[in-house]
Amino acid sequence: MPEQLKAHVEFACDELQRSPLLISGAMRKHQLKLADRQCRISELSSRIQKLMIVLATCMHAAKQESELIVRSADVLSQDLIREITGQHPTDRYFRDVTRLGEMIADGGVKEFTDEVPDQILMAYE
Repeated sequence: MPEQLKAHVEFACDELQRSPLLISGAMRKHQLKLADRQCRISELSSRIQKLMIVLATCMHAAKQESELIVRSADVLSQDLIREITGQHPTDRYFRDVTRLGEMIADGGVKEFTDEVPDQILMAYE
């Protein structure tokens, strides 16, 4: 597994292992305050969903041979982890995004264009 993806997978796994304690703590804290509990559980659920996306995306990308897929998974994971942690983008992030954009602009998506798109069933005229 590429090192950049490995770091994202480790972060997601560590955070997912802490999630049951966070949920349990939120339930104990808010007990009968329905609105507070619903808002907190919704926020925790969103966090867990983002972590699962990071985990699934990185695991899938690690099996691919395409550098474009690996870089895309890395950038997506950086975005989601930053949303979770509240950190600001780093210089490394901007370099990664710029490099990914260059790869796409240089025709890096040609490996995905072999598929014929489905015909539009109800075209706007």
